Amino acid sequence: MAKGYAVLAPDYRGSTGHGQEFQRALYGAWSRVDTENVLAAADYLASLDWIDGSQLGVFGTSYGAYLPVLAVARDSQHRYRCAAAVYGDSDLRRSWATGDRLGREDLERQMGHPSHNADAYRHGSPIVDVARIDRPLLICHGQEDRRVHPRQSEELVNELLRQDKAFEYFVYTEEGHGILHPENLRHFYRRLERFLDWHMM
Repeated sequence: MAKGYAVLAPDYRGSTGHGQEFQRALYGAWSRVDTENVLAAADYLASLDWIDGSQLGVFGTSYGAYLPVLAVARDSQHRYRCAAAVYGDSDLRRSWATGDRLGREDLERQMGHPSHNADAYRHGSPIVDVARIDRPLLICHGQEDRRVHPRQSEELVNELLRQDKAFEYFVYTEEGHGILHPENLRHFYRRLERFLDWHMM
């Protein structure tokens, strides 16, 4: 904020605390209403007279990291200048197969078994839309992540390379599903600050 950044944390549909209908709005349909909410957040910011709507970035962790990639891949208006995704999913079917038990059960609870909802799993996977991404990405993952396997970021990076897209990629060897070590946190926030400064200032 000292550098002039404003931060908005949208409570997109699928979050808890607003009733069952709000929470279950994305059941069977990850990447639809939740992405709409992230894009609506950009529209809201652009409507404020103290915000430069041409200088917006989007960032998140875990499920919140999955949404920034979708937001830059599926937005024909290109509302965000850049996106940062930290230990997020890129291919839901592979994530179901490689994640830990709790993550797999949560995914099944919301999306059903992948063998019964294959189209929704595919539509909900940002990796299928990498060709449409024209904004730089910052991607980070913990090598010891058991909830969202690091292969999720590796496969996204491989596809970004194949499609000749702009990105930065960091792996933290001693981290799991989260960046917890103080030294790693400092490193990450320095890289995030540099990334945002470079692409938004």
